[in-house]
Amino acid sequence: MDINPEDNTLYEMNRKLSKKFIPTPPILDTDGINYFNNLATSSTPDLISSQEVINLIKKINPRKATGPDGVPNKAIRMLTLNAVTHLTKIFNKCLILQHFREAWKIAHVLMFPKPNQNRKHPGSYRPISLLSNIGKLYEKILLKRLNDHCYSNNIIPDEQFGFRDKHSCTHQLLRVTNKIVEGFNIKHYTGGVFLDVSKAFDRMWHNGLIVKLINYQFQDYLIKIIQRFLSNRKFQVKINQVLSSVGNIQAGTPQGSSLTPPSTIFSTLTSLATTKSLTASLPMTQPSSHRVAIPDSLLNRSNPN
Repeated sequence: MDINPEDNTLYEMNRKLSKKFIPTPPILDTDGINYFNNLATSSTPDLISSQEVINLIKKINPRKATGPDGVPNKAIRMLTLNAVTHLTKIFNKCLILQHFREAWKIAHVLMFPKPNQNRKHPGSYRPISLLSNIGKLYEKILLKRLNDHCYSNNIIPDEQFGFRDKHSCTHQLLRVTNKIVEGFNIKHYTGGVFLDVSKAFDRMWHNGLIVKLINYQFQDYLIKIIQRFLSNRKFQVKINQVLSSVGNIQAGTPQGSSLTPPSTIFSTLTSLATTKSLTASLPMTQPSSHRVAIPDSLLNRSNPN
C-alpha cells in the first residue's frame, strides 16, 4: 500500500495498526455456562452416502483454481470409486466428531482491483479466497443440511429472493413494480428505502451468526461444526506467486467458500437482523413490507398521504 500524507492514507494506516482487538465474550447458556460445553456430543448427524459425494463431485467445475492444499478439481473428478468411498468415510467421521479440519480453513487470498477505483487504497480491491477443494465438498454437504432445516421449518421468509433457487432480482423488480402500480390505481403514494450494507459479509459477526443458529434450533452437531468453521480461520495474500505472512480472520466469511455467498442460509441470517430491526424502528401506521434481494434490502410503504 502507498502511504500519502495528502490523502489520509497515512492516517488510515496508523488507525488500523494502532487499533486494539477486543475479544468478544463467550456465548453463555441460560445457566451461565459456555453454550458449547453443554452441547450434546451424542447428537446424531445425518450421514452421507458415497452416491451423494459422487453427485457433488460431478457438479464441480474442473477449471476452478486450486487451493492451498494443491488438489485440483480435475484430480477430484478422476477419483476411483474406492477413493470416493474413503473420502465419504472421512466426511462422515467429521460429521460424527463435529469437526472441521484446520487445513480446510486456510485461504490464499487474491486481490482483484475494482473498476474505476483508486488502486492506492486497500478498499479498491475485491478479495477472493482460494480454499481447499476437498474442504469445499464438505461445505456443500453441510450447506444441504442447513438448507433442509431452513425449508422444513419455514425459516426463509417469502421476501428473501437473493441466493435462492428459482428466484432472482427480476422477480423482485416485478413485485416492486406491481406494488407501485397498485398504489397509483388507488391514488396512494408509494415510498421506498433501498439499503446497501457495505461489506456486509466481510464484517459478519461470528458469534452473532451462531446465536441465530441456536435461536432457529439447528441441530447441535451443525451448530458446533459451523462454529468451528468460523473460528481460527487464517489467510495469506498471494501476489505474483508470493505469499504474505499468515493472518487471522476475526470477522466475516471467506468469499469463495460454499457456505458463504451465494449461500441461502448465510445471506438470510445476516440480512434478517438488518431488515427486521429497521422495520421495527420505523414509525409506520400503515402496513409495510421488506424485500430482500442480493443480499440488500428494500423497505416500502404505501398510504394516501
